[in-house]
Amino acid sequence: MRAMISGTGPVIAPESRPYSPVTQAKKSVTENKMSQYLITYLGGNPPSTPEEGKQHFAKYKEWLASLGDAVVSPANPLKNTHTICSDSNVTAGSSIAMSGYTILEAASIEAAIENAKACPFLEIGGSLEVSELMKMEV
Repeated sequence: MRAMISGTGPVIAPESRPYSPVTQAKKSVTENKMSQYLITYLGGNPPSTPEEGKQHFAKYKEWLASLGDAVVSPANPLKNTHTICSDSNVTAGSSIAMSGYTILEAASIEAAIENAKACPFLEIGGSLEVSELMKMEV
């Protein structure tokens, strides 16, 4: 069963977010643009009670705040997923159990991975994939 953190809450302004290794690395890079990384949420166990869900979401918001302005696109849960096969057959559901994603900026894949390791999604039995996003001319 797929799970993603649910709930709504205020967005934390970048200037009020605490220090993180990624934001510090970002400040140390002078003229180079930081790369963006996709953190993909896979699997995970849904909360057993609404209170458990609220507690987990609070941890998730703390993690996002710790990343500071490195977070480009936080908390993007997925729903109503459909899979389109090569023969154009469409089925309801995901073939990979992806339940959401976050995009962040970092100086390197290693920095992005270190930040992902602190994500509380791992505490609910989920796993994460970290991928560098490539810029393509179209």
